[in-house]
Amino acid sequence: MHVEDHREERHPTIPDGLHVVDWVRMKKGCSEVLGISLRLRCDLEEEMLQAVGVALLCVNSMPDGRPMMKDVAAMLKEIRLEREYAKVEALLQASPPPRFSLRCLP
Repeated sequence: MHVEDHREERHPTIPDGLHVVDWVRMKKGCSEVLGISLRLRCDLEEEMLQAVGVALLCVNSMPDGRPMMKDVAAMLKEIRLEREYAKVEALLQASPPPRFSLRCLP
């Protein structure tokens, strides 16, 4: 979690001396958990929040509830693929549909 938001485990900006993992769980889905440099990158916010969700799975208090690394890698790849598909979809919607003309040949 430290790598994700560059905060110490217990940081003065986290209220009530909460552990960073507990604070992130409390704020799940809120861009506040991202560092300021990531919040400024609107194009990455959703993707980064999904990655935080994966990180929360990895710090489950029950070891059996934590995903295996191969599953973590697959989840992170899926997040990236979703972003790439969204880009392609946006390009397809922005471009005019192809024009076809049908002519009968003699």
